Amino acid sequence: SRCGVEAFNILLPLMDQQRFLSLDESEDAAVIKRGEKVTFVATANLGMEYTGTTELDVALQERFGNVFRLQFPPPDNEIKILENRCSGLSTKDSQRLVTLADDQRRLYKEGDFQRAISTRMLLNAGEMIGMGYEFELACLSTICNHFSDEGGNESQHSDILKIIQKMG
Repeated sequence: SRCGVEAFNILLPLMDQQRFLSLDESEDAAVIKRGEKVTFVATANLGMEYTGTTELDVALQERFGNVFRLQFPPPDNEIKILENRCSGLSTKDSQRLVTLADDQRRLYKEGDFQRAISTRMLLNAGEMIGMGYEFELACLSTICNHFSDEGGNESQHSDILKIIQKMG
């Protein structure tokens, strides 16, 4: 969802039943045929919060027969992800980060936030905590600051900070 429409148009015949890519539009242009066992896999960040992305048209979307909508990992798995990828992060702090995310994501689903805390944000916070930063400071710089502070004490930034402070 980040490349130009021209790139998508070039790939369409390669991805459909034609199974080839013409290197230019002349009659004697070289043609690359798709191998029998070639599979295309793609990811896309879709939705209003992903600026800078191109809306994927139906012609491209339908060339991907299987579409999976991913959710956040279950809490136990997300804790393991943090522990495996954030050197020095304790189990207790991994659990605190995931609890923070779960609480905020629930509020996001209820419409109280414009976006959810991502696993990527948790990993950034986990890396800082693992290096010795205080939990609240790490969360402020890697999570809270990704949310608007417009509205002061009534902002999403402030609301996340309140959730962190309640955690102790």
